[in-house]
Amino acid sequence: MRVNCNLSPINAALIFVAPCVVAQSTPAADTAAIRIAALSHWVSSLLPPPQAGLGVMCISVSDSRVIGSRPAAEHPGTDLEVQVIGVLPSSRIPLRPSSACAMKHEWLNPVIEVATGQRALWLSVGSPRIASLSQATIGLETYVHGLAGLGYLCDVERRENNWRVTACHRTWVS
Repeated sequence: MRVNCNLSPINAALIFVAPCVVAQSTPAADTAAIRIAALSHWVSSLLPPPQAGLGVMCISVSDSRVIGSRPAAEHPGTDLEVQVIGVLPSSRIPLRPSSACAMKHEWLNPVIEVATGQRALWLSVGSPRIASLSQATIGLETYVHGLAGLGYLCDVERRENNWRVTACHRTWVS
């Protein structure tokens, strides 16, 4: 696995095409690989339909292990770096770091992309719970407005040295 040494520590292991080499699996590399597997699955399989009218999706990374388990009062976390977003599968809506969006306290449009004012979806990915060398669970949650949030817990397995999502279960809806 290759990682970009110029990224922040929370995102460093998410890039697979840069100069630094990690010779063996490490907790940080596994955490990053599990997060990228969960985000890739979400972008590929769970993205809301076009009629939802979302212009962009802003992604944050959190050290919380309760993300996805229950609704969060706030959406903590740090930006998922632009370089990391480039590794995710293509999406029909643009993917942005969380700082590109803001939460306005309006009933139907509280999450917007700051630069354009477009409606946005906030996606938070938590810290994985690694059960063994080959199994983990990770939480994801989305937020559009007060009555449009979802939580998921995803099962992830290591297969042939790559982490893959085997199932995602909706845990809450608001």
